[in-house]
Amino acid sequence: MKKTKIFCTVLVLTLIFGSFTSVFAATQGQIKLASKSAGVKQGDTFTVEVNITKNPGIISISLLLDHSDGLELIGAEDKKVLPGGVLSNNYSNENYKLTWINHSASADSKSTGTVAVLTFKVKEDAPVGKQTISLSTELDTVYNISGDQIEFICESTEITVQCAHSYGEWLPYNDGSHKRICSECGHIDYGAHTKNNMSVIKEPTHLEEGIGKYECDVCKATFESSVPKTEEHSFGEWHTVKEPASDEEGVAERICELCGYKESKALDMTDGSIGIIVAAAVGVIAVIAVAIVIVIKKKKRA
Repeated sequence: MKKTKIFCTVLVLTLIFGSFTSVFAATQGQIKLASKSAGVKQGDTFTVEVNITKNPGIISISLLLDHSDGLELIGAEDKKVLPGGVLSNNYSNENYKLTWINHSASADSKSTGTVAVLTFKVKEDAPVGKQTISLSTELDTVYNISGDQIEFICESTEITVQCAHSYGEWLPYNDGSHKRICSECGHIDYGAHTKNNMSVIKEPTHLEEGIGKYECDVCKATFESSVPKTEEHSFGEWHTVKEPASDEEGVAERICELCGYKESKALDMTDGSIGIIVAAAVGVIAVIAVAIVIVIKKKKRA
């Protein structure tokens, strides 16, 4: 019997606590910050939406803004979702406040959606990395028409400041690429070599490949590359090894200076009529010479 009483007591307390929790959760509101600019650079501007996603009903709310030192608030726009908006244009105020209060309300406002849009600028000296933006409710400023205090849970957002990169000169990295390093964040950027204007430092032959030398136009790195073998022998000059005749071709050959391979070709036969002309000319000359000798002898006798 005693155990039954204890069990009933625990059950009743559980039901009461559960009901209280449900009622408390139902009276909680929720505010989320959202930005489409997840990554920004120094000097950039971006916007952040202030969104009420849960609203149990209020006539007044005041939100305090807080953000990292690398960011600067430069604008705030009331989207007229809640009545009685008061958004100061003193954006340099460290305790910047967004307030909505409706003294003439006859009922709670349960509107949800984007209630304001904040504009930020990333400072030129902002550190690279995460920058936080958050809101919190000001004490005793969130209540409904009955005067009840309403709790709002505010979710912050983060913006990543990316380095604008200040790269040094391109440096050789490997046979295929070069690199440069950002002096601000150490980021390494890679690029492919530009292999133009190869110079041959060893000519290829039909026996072995040659060697070519490149210089990258960007980083001035030099590297060697093979030059394919040729398909031709390295012949010297043609030399006649057998003179041609009127009735027989001659022979000429040349020799590969690297492997000794010989290549031959035929030389055309000489023209036979030339020989006859030469012989006739020789005969005429001989007859003329004999005649001159006879004339000289007759003159001596006379």
